[in-house]
Amino acid sequence: MEWRDERAGELRYGRVCGFDSGKDRNMSEAAKIVNLLVWIGKFRWCRLRGDCGVTGVDVVEKVVVMVKASLGGDDFGPYRSLIFTAAYNQMEKGVPVVPESVLKKQKRSEEWALVKKQELESAKKKKAEQRKLIYNKAKQYSKDYEQQEKELIQLKREARLKGGFYVNPEPKLLFLIRIRGINAMHPQTKKILQLLRLRQIFNGVFLKVNKATLNMLHRVEPYVTFGYPNLKSVKELIYKRGYGKVNKQRIALTDNSIIEQVLGKHGIICMEDLVHEIMTVGPHFKEANNFIWPFQLKAPLGGLKKKRNHYVEGGDAGNREDYINELIRRMN
Repeated sequence: MEWRDERAGELRYGRVCGFDSGKDRNMSEAAKIVNLLVWIGKFRWCRLRGDCGVTGVDVVEKVVVMVKASLGGDDFGPYRSLIFTAAYNQMEKGVPVVPESVLKKQKRSEEWALVKKQELESAKKKKAEQRKLIYNKAKQYSKDYEQQEKELIQLKREARLKGGFYVNPEPKLLFLIRIRGINAMHPQTKKILQLLRLRQIFNGVFLKVNKATLNMLHRVEPYVTFGYPNLKSVKELIYKRGYGKVNKQRIALTDNSIIEQVLGKHGIICMEDLVHEIMTVGPHFKEANNFIWPFQLKAPLGGLKKKRNHYVEGGDAGNREDYINELIRRMN
């Protein structure tokens, strides 16, 4: 049976055996009785009957005393049978009357648990699909790199058979390393090094080869060494010393989600995508290169020979072409 206490200004529900909805009743007193019955339902009747040796009649009488005390000692004859019946049935069934607020809280908790479970399952499924996509991408990139190597070897063989030699295409990617400090440096040179993001000694960055970058390199050549990195060098640098710029902070590239968060809109979602974009100087090279924090390399194993002299003069500064890869191995 359900009823509403309008005077209390809120809904109160209860299920009471034997309640006659047609009787004239005082709603506030009925609400008090319902509250008491709810409280009574929290008793552990089994323990009362089993451990204490209390009979069912004793329990009902105790309930009547509590209800009477709650109503201020007033006569509650019309409700006597109601209280006896409800309390006795509650005792016999052993099922407590649960407040509405508790039921609502349980329902909300169940709904939230269901939503969370669905979200976890969806995220797990999405992650599995993402891993499969990344694996397929890495596999395809590996095939492409291998195919390019085979084509290059084939072209060199054909040129040799014809009595000539094969000239490699102009490189599109440079790797710069700063090898000198700030002493006696021209302000313009200092500004160019700042533009190249080479603010500290042994900092390294990737650079796209074009007329503007070559002009800048000509001005800072005594302070840097550079060359053409191969695939192995690019991979080792990014995987071992790669950090990304996320919200202007230096974050280690420990998860593909960091790359996807910043470069996902450009189709770069994993480390292999980043390596491929840098190595091939793709259409989004600028965004990918700006995302990579300047590499902080260690001092080269075995030291430098003479950094004030050019590489072709037995020193270390300037362009060393493919020999930059050997220096990267010593500094990575």
